[in-house]
Amino acid sequence: MKNLQKIFYGLALIFIPLAIILDKIGGVPQPLLFFLAAVAIFPLAALLVHSTEQLATYTGDTIGGLLNATFGNAPELIIALVALKAGLYDMVKASIIGAILANMLLALGAAFFCRRVETPRPGVQPGSRPQLHDHDAAGSYQPGHSQHVP
Repeated sequence: MKNLQKIFYGLALIFIPLAIILDKIGGVPQPLLFFLAAVAIFPLAALLVHSTEQLATYTGDTIGGLLNATFGNAPELIIALVALKAGLYDMVKASIIGAILANMLLALGAAFFCRRVETPRPGVQPGSRPQLHDHDAAGSYQPGHSQHVP
């Protein structure tokens, strides 16, 4: 699998100069140029992740995590800088808010999922459906009948 990934990333590196050249030439449909640039980002992102993992082995978990978090937000930073240069302030705001919300929701969802997987509720057998409401324990109200509480 690793060899296949290396071959894919090696071939995808060809898209970097291709996207730049086609942008400079002009006359290329914008969706095609966007697709080429998007494919060119994959090997760069993989190289960035690999580099930060290698640095983390020498610097420790704390510094490695900080580097990973810092460089993990590089796409948002690049988008923000390019959009600011073009005067697209609303796009910068939306990009930053979207990144923050996505990271928060992903982290929160992963935490909920891991907590649920790690510690099932007491009294519930794995694979069974939990009972939503216990009428006997809660006491059910029926109009016209008196409720006697001992």
